[in-house]
Amino acid sequence: MKRFLAPLMVVALGVALLGACSAAPTASDKVCDARDDLQTSLDKVAAHVKAGDFSKARQGLPDVQKASDQLRDTAGSLTGAPAKVLQLHIEALRNLLGNLNYVRTLPELKAGLAAVNRQVIGVDGLVSSTLSCR
Repeated sequence: MKRFLAPLMVVALGVALLGACSAAPTASDKVCDARDDLQTSLDKVAAHVKAGDFSKARQGLPDVQKASDQLRDTAGSLTGAPAKVLQLHIEALRNLLGNLNYVRTLPELKAGLAAVNRQVIGVDGLVSSTLSCR
């Protein structure tokens, strides 16, 4: 009987360790990742603006909008008062992003991105202060 229990215990221990290593991401992890994705997509648009390429910058805006949608959706799974404040700031960000759909010149886009970046800094500060991002 002992011959069968020892291998069974080794297998059980291995399965337990694998399960601990592959834990599903938490809601906080998802918000942190979504925040990072938003910043990455904004950085790409900003690089095109800096290079003076209005067309490519505008082409990158849907990726920014998609990233902000993801941030909104993931933040919606958080609870508590800080989560509500974060959600309000994300909605303000999304409104600013919506305004970028109406810009027609590079200077307008540059000004709109400056406002978006200020709001992103606020969102980033809230995420950093309320969540434990890796």
